Amino acid sequence: MAEGANERQGREPKGVVAGSAAAADRARLGRVALSLASRFAVALPLPLGYWVADRLGDLYYRAAPGQRANLRANLRRVIGAGADPVREEALARRAFRHSARNFCDLLRVRHLPAATLAGQVTIIGSWEAAEAAQARGTGVVFVFAHLGAFDAVLQLIPLRGYRASTVGAPAGTGPLHQAATALRGSRGFAVEAATAGGLRRLTRALRRGEVLALAADRDFQGTGVPVRFFGAETTLPGGAVRLALATGATLIVVICRRHGQRHTLTIEEPLALGGSGDPTTDLHRGVAEIAATLERHIRTSPEQWAMFQRVWPE
Repeated sequence: MAEGANERQGREPKGVVAGSAAAADRARLGRVALSLASRFAVALPLPLGYWVADRLGDLYYRAAPGQRANLRANLRRVIGAGADPVREEALARRAFRHSARNFCDLLRVRHLPAATLAGQVTIIGSWEAAEAAQARGTGVVFVFAHLGAFDAVLQLIPLRGYRASTVGAPAGTGPLHQAATALRGSRGFAVEAATAGGLRRLTRALRRGEVLALAADRDFQGTGVPVRFFGAETTLPGGAVRLALATGATLIVVICRRHGQRHTLTIEEPLALGGSGDPTTDLHRGVAEIAATLERHIRTSPEQWAMFQRVWPE
């Protein structure tokens, strides 16, 4: 009877209502905590913030054997299997510190003045190709690696006035993932889920002449394109190339790199896509060109490649 009354009156059972209210309260507390943490990170002197991040990175290195093993396996491909194990370990420890610094930078992004962020980044290359595409009314796909302070530095894309979207990595729904997603979207990025619906929205955005920023150094979905990367076979995501080929968007590789308390953003020349007459051939060529470009930059600063999932199969 009580259940029937609930249905007739259009109400949820009391347990469901209470659970929804509790979830809403937790979400509100999470947003408040995130805002406070972001303001604290901005107020903290940057050298002190990085010192704290380094200590947390050291703790994470010791406490996360799975991620440590994955990162070292990736590094071994980059620097060579015969490299000095002492050097490999040192690079891995520095990569964990860089990852912690990246989250510190991401926390700061929310309340950091745009001019301050821009002043910390030296641009290598030019926005000219992207500006030309926007002037023609066509979209732009920026592809990047998990290198340097990518989360913070790439906020320059929406801050330049581009209507921009990115894709949240399928890393779960925990508080840390939710916080990272909220921070990535705090300065203008629309953060889409890696779903069929998200892909349709991204395609429509490109057809409207908007901008996308997509990671290209890890096949998170397991549906990528076979490619040789650092001399070994693996798969890398083909979504950026597929979207650019389908919509006529300009595809540009952008690389972030940390230099102490400053950063560089390298904007590569646009990739020439298509032309073979065969979509599969064009897709594979495009992914191979992206892989070669990323390889060149990652090899220069392997300790800044914060990749905690295995890129190559065992």
